[in-house]
Amino acid sequence: MSLDGICALLFDMDGVLIDTHTSVESFWNELARKHQITLTAEDFERLIHGTQAWMTLDRYFAVLSADERRHVEADLTVYEDHLTYKLMPGVWDFLVLLKAHKIPTALVTSGSQRKVDAVFAQFDLSDKFDTVITADLVHHGKPDPECYRLAAQELSIPPQACIVFEDSVSGTQAGLSAGAQVIGLGKTQILLELGATQVIPDFSVFTIKPSEQALLTLVAPPDLEVVIA
Repeated sequence: MSLDGICALLFDMDGVLIDTHTSVESFWNELARKHQITLTAEDFERLIHGTQAWMTLDRYFAVLSADERRHVEADLTVYEDHLTYKLMPGVWDFLVLLKAHKIPTALVTSGSQRKVDAVFAQFDLSDKFDTVITADLVHHGKPDPECYRLAAQELSIPPQACIVFEDSVSGTQAGLSAGAQVIGLGKTQILLELGATQVIPDFSVFTIKPSEQALLTLVAPPDLEVVIA
């Protein structure tokens, strides 16, 4: 399968650039235990990963008072401030490659600017993206397509000429609804069922194919070619 005419690559952060699945699940499971609430693996896969914190609070923790909710949000900020993040395999080399070939890129996350700053400080990623879209900049979080449409607009590139890298159901839905192609990360087949072009384990699977007609042609098994014009 060949994806032609691609002009920009848009990246989610949690689960795509950095490994945060365990930390996200740990925080919400601990809060759920305190309030005798059960969260299933399907809850995390379909409705928690990739969404903004307030959406999870609305959906699962409506029993909390306004004051309790403010405490949870403050606790989450402190929790994230003290995390030591880990880059997903192949991410650094992939971003360096894109930068070297002057491929437009965007980071599009449901996290806050504060969390992005913390991640960038740990890994010196600030120069790897041409624009950054955080939860603070949109009115509607994923699965709404606003964030990806805004990223494409900031890059002056139509969403249809963008590839979105996502690991979550909500993020995949957002990317597809924006009109972009989506490549999923991880082992979940549900992203293919939603309409992702392909699911890859991580960015280390990409190799470069020589091309005189494109800035870059990326190849991933079994048969994916991404032609960046």
